[in-house]
Amino acid sequence: MLSAKDEFLMEGTDSSFGGSMALVNCTECNGTVADTAPTCPHCGAPTPGGKTSKVVVSRKKAMTGFANSVEVMLDGLEIASLKNGQSISVDVAAGEHRLEVDSLGPAPARGRQFTFRIDGNQTAEFESGFHAVKGFYAKAL
Repeated sequence: MLSAKDEFLMEGTDSSFGGSMALVNCTECNGTVADTAPTCPHCGAPTPGGKTSKVVVSRKKAMTGFANSVEVMLDGLEIASLKNGQSISVDVAAGEHRLEVDSLGPAPARGRQFTFRIDGNQTAEFESGFHAVKGFYAKAL
């Protein structure tokens, strides 16, 4: 768990959610594969272990920075532009992912990047918002 002091210092932070890896049979070709593999090495099927996880990003509702949007990118793809009080939940394959959260608008952008590993059937939660003194922030919950 992160302390309040850490929430503004997240650039390049690694986080881990979930437990250990197990070998399972691919749901498509029945080949042996790690349950956390994003694709089957034999047939290329996505989430071959049948396990998916969730990434949840919330934009905290507040008066400070209320007019600014927050851009959310997961593994290099833009998945949302969150306004005040909005959130998004995305299903992802188990494995390593990169989340980028940036401020859009007149407030100074202080983008945050998170590299994290998540096992199947787990949820990784992140929050972003605007602090009256320190400006834009993003943190892992």
